[in-house]
This record gives sequence, C-alpha cells and structure tokens, in this order.
Amino acid sequence: VVSLSQMTTRRGAAAAMSGRYTIEGDPRVHIALYGSGEALEAAAFDIVRQGFGLDLERPLLSILRTGHADFSAGALDRLQASTAAEVRVLAAAAGFGLDRAIADIVLDAPPLLALHCASPAPGEAEALALRWEDVLLGLRRPVPPIIAYSSASAPLGRTGMIRMAVAPDLAEARDLAELMDARARAVHAAFLNAQRAARGGAFGAAPAEVEWTSLPEAFRDDNRAVADQMEFKLAQIFMLTQPGGDGVALAPAEIETLARTAHARWWAAKALAGWRHGDSRDDRLQLHPDMQPYDLLSEPVKQKDRDEVASLPVMAALAGEALRRERRLGLTQALDAAALARLRTTLATTPKTHV
Repeated sequence: VVSLSQMTTRRGAAAAMSGRYTIEGDPRVHIALYGSGEALEAAAFDIVRQGFGLDLERPLLSILRTGHADFSAGALDRLQASTAAEVRVLAAAAGFGLDRAIADIVLDAPPLLALHCASPAPGEAEALALRWEDVLLGLRRPVPPIIAYSSASAPLGRTGMIRMAVAPDLAEARDLAELMDARARAVHAAFLNAQRAARGGAFGAAPAEVEWTSLPEAFRDDNRAVADQMEFKLAQIFMLTQPGGDGVALAPAEIETLARTAHARWWAAKALAGWRHGDSRDDRLQLHPDMQPYDLLSEPVKQKDRDEVASLPVMAALAGEALRRERRLGLTQALDAAALARLRTTLATTPKTHV
C-alpha cells in the first residue's frame, strides 16, 4: 500500500534529481523545504532517506514552516535525531518576515541543491515557489530546481527552474506501485543469486537470505527503496531509461560510482530507523559496523552494493525500458526560436561520441 502523498513526493524528488542539477566544487548538500501540510513531512523523510552526499558529509536540510500541523507526533524529533542529516527547522510568517527568513537560509550557507514548496491550500505552493524565485534572484543566488506540490501542471516563473509535482490518479498510482514492487522483487532476486555464489554452504543463515514470499516486510521495504532510487542513480552518470531494448552497459567506473550511492541510501535508511555505527552488529542496540563512508567498507560489503547496481537493467526491462546515455549542453544565454532550431538540427546529425 502506497499513499498518493508518497507518490507525489517521489515525483517531486525525481523532478529535483541531484544528478541533473550540479554545483561546481561539490559543496555540502543543502536542500530546503518550505510551507505546510502533510506533503512537508513526506518530502522531508524521502529526501533524507536518499542519503544525498552522506558519504562525504552529512547533508543539511532546512525546513521553513508556515504552519504547525505538518509533522505527525514524534516525526520531527526522529528526523532531527537521525545521523543521516543535519535538520534545521525555522518558522516564518507572511510579508517581509518571509523574505528575511529565506535570506537567513541561503546566506552564509551552502548553495541550495533543491527546494520543495508544499501547502494544502489551492495555488499556495505555486505562490511560494514564485516568492522563493524572486528572493533568490534579488539576492543574486543560484536558483535550484524549485518543486511546487500542485494540483495541476503549468509553466511558472522566470527562470525555468520551477517544476510541478502533481498527484497521480488512483489507477496510475496502482500501476506505479505494482511496477515498484516488481522491481523490488528483481532487486531481491539479484541479491539472492549473488549471496548464493559468495556464501556457498553458509547461504540461508542471514534473515534476508530467503525467497520474497518469506521475506520480512522491513526487508521488502528496503528492496522497494532500492527500486525507487533507480532514477537517482542513473542521473548521476548521465543516464536515463527509455522505452525499448538493447540498452547500454554500465562501465566499471560507473558501477563503482553508483555503488557509493547505493551504500549512502542504505546508510541513511538505517539512520532514520534509529541505527548507529558500532564496531560489531547488535540488532538489540541497533548498531551496525557498515554505517560509515564507502571507502572504509570491506570488499565483500562493497560487492553487495555493486550487486545492487547490477539489477538496474533488469528493473528497467520490467517497464519495457532500457538504459540510455544522455547528452547535456550548457548555454551561456537563452536562444531565440531560429537559433534553437539550428541547434536541434545540428545535434540530430552529430555522432554522440563527438558531443
């Protein structure tokens, strides 16, 4: 069972993928949330659970609240107590005080990698997004992807950085949930195959080394989270999924990059559940030795993350898709219609290896 708010949050996170918006110098990850309503909590947990930048430094999450009934009992305390992120919570009123609160967040802090605006009031999320865009431009700060959790999708703003996250209807949500579950099963099947090969006669002793039908729900959810992160992983290496077959293969260096991402997600999910680093695993005290940077892991543990990455082509195939590489261009100024048409014509006739 997946709620519509969770589905909407996933769309918002996908629209602000860190891999498709980058900042020179790789500063500390800083993501802001602004507004009120239940979407604020859903987005906050989904963002922290991805483990953005955790392998290098704890990400910073700034939450600017305009209401007081956004988080369920204990949720905000759990978020702030987690070692997966540093969470700062501020309150803001309308008018000039709002601009001042925004300035307090963006000045003397790492540049924003993304911003999420939410409100249960119709049209308010869009208004909040526009307000942020104006303030950031006034402060001469980079405008990151700004996500407005909205009931309808329409072009908005002056920079092209405002994107809408619209809730799917029930039929679409059902199909998306079924696809995510099918991908989660594929992830677990790949894990079992790798564990059988690596552990031989010892296979089956670990709680997760069972078939899907016997797998505890907590482990199923972790596999669903792996499937849910597929687009995030691919964005980091200039890849995406598109309909069709015969996709491109991942290079060894790309697999290693994505293994780091996979480990950070696992680490963040553990931290949100209350686990902390310990020299040896203790389920009662919630201690785990692998809750540390990827470079400090043992080779067998790193291989588990690589095996997770190996499931990406299978997950794509479940949706009738395959892995494709992207080409990206940076333009110093906006193009008029004629220049844009010439650019598209040139790109269509240029071998991809030459771009």
